[in-house]
Amino acid sequence: MEKVENKAQILGLCTNLKAAERASLKDFGEDSHEALGGLQRLLMALVVLVLILGFTATSLIYRVKIAPLRAQLVESRAIIERQEKLASLGTLAAGVAHEIRNPLTAINVRLHSLKRTLVRGSSEDEDTTVIDQEIQRLDRIVRDFLQFARPSDPRLTNINAEDLFGRVQGFLGSELEKASIRLNVESPLTVWIRVDPQQIEQVLINLIQNAAESVERDGTITLRARPSVAPLGGRATPVVILEVIDTGKGIPPTVQKRLFDPFFTTKEAGTGLGLSIAARIVEKHGGALQYQTEVDRGTTFGIVLRAWRKMEMKSQPKILLIEDDASIVSGLKKELQVEGYEVAVAERGDHGLAQAKEQAFDVVITDLKMPGLSGLDLVEQLHAAKPRLPSLW
Repeated sequence: MEKVENKAQILGLCTNLKAAERASLKDFGEDSHEALGGLQRLLMALVVLVLILGFTATSLIYRVKIAPLRAQLVESRAIIERQEKLASLGTLAAGVAHEIRNPLTAINVRLHSLKRTLVRGSSEDEDTTVIDQEIQRLDRIVRDFLQFARPSDPRLTNINAEDLFGRVQGFLGSELEKASIRLNVESPLTVWIRVDPQQIEQVLINLIQNAAESVERDGTITLRARPSVAPLGGRATPVVILEVIDTGKGIPPTVQKRLFDPFFTTKEAGTGLGLSIAARIVEKHGGALQYQTEVDRGTTFGIVLRAWRKMEMKSQPKILLIEDDASIVSGLKKELQVEGYEVAVAERGDHGLAQAKEQAFDVVITDLKMPGLSGLDLVEQLHAAKPRLPSLW
């Protein structure tokens, strides 16, 4: 009897153990299923995160690397296409200019011959005057068109921006004063540029004349040179920007769209080639012509040129000019600087001799009659101290 009871207890314990095992397996299965679902959700979240990061990285690489390269490629293609068109236009322009100028010259010669036979002040004489004016206008249009289509290569030399501004100010200052327009030159830092002075002067004069027409009267035009960094050729480059700043009417948005288009003009007597020629000249220098404008506030045009590095300036020949006549000093100094020389000045012979002994010069230019020490005595003493230093007098 007791054995039966023990057997029943053992069977009950086995049954309970089996039930507990089933319950454990069920709980384990449920927990495993729940854990697997959580793991799947985590993997899905990681996949989404990887996709987002991949998209973000791709977008960033596109913006930083690919987009600028595409922009450079588009810009390069546009430049190449424009240069090819301009090359073709240059060939056409040469032929057209030749074919037009020859008849114009013949007409002009015959017109002046006819004019000598006419009574001064007669209606026929007035007619020939009008014809002559129109011939000159046609010749100017042909000349401008030829310059736009086939600009000459710049003859590069080193020049201080301040000296370049001074020459332009001397040329236009009095004319602008008559219109009550002030032409100011902001004292720039000593910035040197390597340009063709005559061509860049032409660009500055064109921009100043345009600014004067915008200002009309009682305004200000400012010339300023400043070093900066700007994109040239698709990369950031150290540059010098020659700015023409006016207080005029600004440029309307409709005009801005066609500002550099050849033959587009808002002037009654304009050819529409002034800014186009200016932009071509600056491009020939490896630079760019840019502008900023605000209606009724004014406009700033900037000639962006590559900066001339100081390390290259060290090789500039240095001249000592010994002269007591201020007008000769002023003119000769400017001409020498345009040719790329660094010029030091002494107004007395004894002062010049002291400078030549203390400093290094490549050549000395001296007058013969000067206070302190004559030119011949100076040269004799200088050759004794520095026999290899050449001198001119």
